[in-house]
Amino acid sequence: MQFFTGRYTVSLDSTGRIAIPAKLRQVALAQGSEKFFVSPGSNKNLCIYSEPGFEEKANLMKSRKPYESEREMYQRRKLFNDTEQCIPDKQGRIMIPPDLRKRAGLDGEVIVTGSGEFMEVWRVDRYEEYVKEQEEIEERDRNREKQSDGLSSPAGSAD
Repeated sequence: MQFFTGRYTVSLDSTGRIAIPAKLRQVALAQGSEKFFVSPGSNKNLCIYSEPGFEEKANLMKSRKPYESEREMYQRRKLFNDTEQCIPDKQGRIMIPPDLRKRAGLDGEVIVTGSGEFMEVWRVDRYEEYVKEQEEIEERDRNREKQSDGLSSPAGSAD
């Protein structure tokens, strides 16, 4: 399976369409997909799946027992109720439905990222803020590891 990779800045036009970057469309085509499924992401962004990618996610969701917990049922509803199928036009553009655009706060320039099995669409400032937050967390974790390594050094050893 080929993976969606890279980061691209694209424009959301006045009718709510974005052009899926050619490299990402090629991955979808290699997977046998000519249509996409757009759903809300977990960080006020959107996720875009190829048809096989969405089928895989849907099958995983369907394999869970939806009535086992309210959380499972909510996740199932969220996936199937909020996902929209989008077929690209001849220029490779897809229409992002208004409710999904609003939910993700999309307007003007947006960032499309490859995220392995799927793509993500971000409002530029949210993406930059997210990356900054994650880099700060990584730095804190590295500092904690350094501190804990220093505490676990044998007594009397020279570092």
